Amino acid sequence: MLRTVAPPPHSPARPARAADPDRRRTSARTVLRCVLEHGPVARSTIARLTGLSPASVTDHCARLTELGLVREATAPRRSGGVGRPHLPVDLDGSRLVVGGVHVAVPYTTVALLDLRGRVVAERRLPHPDTDPVRVLER
Repeated sequence: MLRTVAPPPHSPARPARAADPDRRRTSARTVLRCVLEHGPVARSTIARLTGLSPASVTDHCARLTELGLVREATAPRRSGGVGRPHLPVDLDGSRLVVGGVHVAVPYTTVALLDLRGRVVAERRLPHPDTDPVRVLER
């Protein structure tokens, strides 16, 4: 009787599987959204809420930390439980801001927001003329 053997994991008959960049971006986005909605949150909780593997969540959190989007939150109080305490991750509001401009007829508003969408700084600039065409030309 003839037996067939599967090709080695990285042979020409079975090429190495590359991670799909779109899938990776979607997973990173899912982790970031979870931190936004539930943070500070433990990585194990992110894995449970998103359905991603704990290893994948850890990898995405490391990459998001390098980008300045998340950080490890302060260490939690000891719960008296067994094992290593969970270090939650949260959005890192210390490095990045988002800018926004709203042009209206009576005034233009310029604002800076943190990663949670909270206004950090805001300035209103009144327009001397309320004619919409002149406002846009300015």
